[in-house]
Amino acid sequence: MFASSSDTSTGPLLVADIKALPRPSVNVTAAGYVNLFGKMKKDVFLQITNTQFIFWIRGKFFLFDALLKVSASYGSLESASFGVYGRLSTAWMEEISRKVREIIDKAAKEATEKIRGAQNAVNSKQKDFDRAVQTLRDKQRKLNAAKSKFDSASRTLRDKQRDVNNLCRIRTCGRRKSQSNNFLFNR
Repeated sequence: MFASSSDTSTGPLLVADIKALPRPSVNVTAAGYVNLFGKMKKDVFLQITNTQFIFWIRGKFFLFDALLKVSASYGSLESASFGVYGRLSTAWMEEISRKVREIIDKAAKEATEKIRGAQNAVNSKQKDFDRAVQTLRDKQRKLNAAKSKFDSASRTLRDKQRDVNNLCRIRTCGRRKSQSNNFLFNR
């Protein structure tokens, strides 16, 4: 038994108050650090009085945090009692859970940042695409306006060509008639 886990060269705390007069009494308290079987290491407490005995040890036992408490009250044989309490807890599970949560939180934060960066890149490309579509629509409107003017000019040219063709037929037809009339008269 030592004073603490960091001070193994000093003994434990020991307080003894033993009296014979006027009435015999005992009050002994010991507290310190112990290593049992190389497996259970931690704090130890022992108290012995005229009416009770209390002993507890708390520390690591394999993968568990353990507590063993033994107590007895013995004012008289009729009122004597004895108790044992033990507990194994998995504080290491809480530590593992905390570390897992930290890892998950960190991964989620990194993933969120990457997703946000990707979303920003997509939004930027979407804006570029929207501008390109708008430019294409503007060019299409200009092309449609030019085509409309071209179609109108083409119709006008076709109409004029028809008028010219009609005029040509009329002239040609008149010459033929006069030639054929001349033929009839020249005979």
